[in-house]
Amino acid sequence: LVHVARVEIDDVGVVELATASMPDPLAEAGFLDIAADHIASGLRVMLESERRRRRAAVADTLALVASLNEQWGQGELDALAQSIATLPGAHAAHLGVGANRLAGVLTADYGHLGGEVIERSFTIDERVQADVAIAYRVEPTSEQLELLDEILTTLAANLSRIEQNIRLTSEAETDQLTGVANRRRVGKSLAAARAMSDRRNEPFAVLLFDLDHFKSVNDRLGHAVGDQVLARFAEVLQANVRPFDTVARWGGEEFMLLCPDCGVPGAIAISQRVLEQCPRRFDDVLPPEIVQTTSVGIAVYPEHGRTPESVIHAADEALYRAKRE
Repeated sequence: LVHVARVEIDDVGVVELATASMPDPLAEAGFLDIAADHIASGLRVMLESERRRRRAAVADTLALVASLNEQWGQGELDALAQSIATLPGAHAAHLGVGANRLAGVLTADYGHLGGEVIERSFTIDERVQADVAIAYRVEPTSEQLELLDEILTTLAANLSRIEQNIRLTSEAETDQLTGVANRRRVGKSLAAARAMSDRRNEPFAVLLFDLDHFKSVNDRLGHAVGDQVLARFAEVLQANVRPFDTVARWGGEEFMLLCPDCGVPGAIAISQRVLEQCPRRFDDVLPPEIVQTTSVGIAVYPEHGRTPESVIHAADEALYRAKRE
């Protein structure tokens, strides 16, 4: 090959054209050099266009993350999954976020998770759980992984800010003694649980707990000790549920658990754990001669009621049947 033209493209490589023979007029006109320059120019345009697309994909994803507010839901999660799937080197993404206010776990998928799949997860204040899976066509570079982690760190920070705002605005919906929800928040959670249940054809469970013979604790030991018992029982309930379940003080010594995507077997399992843990969790609060137990009634939507009110009524009847027996 006696005629050779070489053009270097920054950060990519070299365009090389070579031929064994060429008509003299073309050789004298520098045809090979001109052709190589044209090819290199075209490649530079393509590469710059790809760089701009990648920068735009990153900017769009960060803009979506920044735009999330207290009202975000399924639509925003779908858009975010699609945007993450367009990050440099990626072609598909899965997002799953569970939070108390969502009454369950919202999921969003874009594309098929094939190739090299990178998974990340994080928890925010024990109130929000997020799982992310992003598929790359080939093994991602360290730069691509750093970019993904930067975006997810920004997402976590923004979700944390949102949760903080929600906490600040939810004080009116919190029982001041126990720190769990009050009846006002239960109304919102029930509406959200029913909407998700109808959309996904999944049940939700209502569990009503009542502390047995609690009046005698107040009468014998005083309301200060009674308050400690109530707060401790709220802790028992919170320790046995998922972040997106709702724990509420329903009134007096009565508490409610609202568990989305939970049928009778799941509700029974939760109840059994609470019943077993209850007595020994008050050892440092009550004297040995007082053993604090609890009773529970369970009802599931839509099996035991077609409205939240009817499900609560069924759980209430089950609770007092348990106490009578």
